[in-house]
Amino acid sequence: MEIMIKNKAGELKIVVKRIDPEFRRIDYFLELNQGIDWEKVFLKLDDNPRNALNSHWVKGYEERFGMMIFNNGNTVFSGLRDIAVCTKNLKGKISEEFGAQYFQTYLDSFIHRMIYLEEIICSIY
Repeated sequence: MEIMIKNKAGELKIVVKRIDPEFRRIDYFLELNQGIDWEKVFLKLDDNPRNALNSHWVKGYEERFGMMIFNNGNTVFSGLRDIAVCTKNLKGKISEEFGAQYFQTYLDSFIHRMIYLEEIICSIY
């Protein structure tokens, strides 16, 4: 199964493959919109309580989404609620396997993060 999402934030292609009755693999290909000033988006976000711990570079959006921003690596989703944005490489791809109990949760989280990104961008531009 393939799911394509294209919005103001960029494009997300999700490919789901059943490995066996218990496990599925999600491959995703993410490309954020290069016309967006991602530093400006990051500044729009709220300070996050996690900053007091060890993630000084995480900012949040309505306690539903977190963004980390840096200058090297790939742009990828992190965990269930975050996105790591590399300002020099707005593309990333990941392949992960999930058991039946976690598959839907992660699939939904990938889709919701694209929705949240668009909400943030629409509030700025």
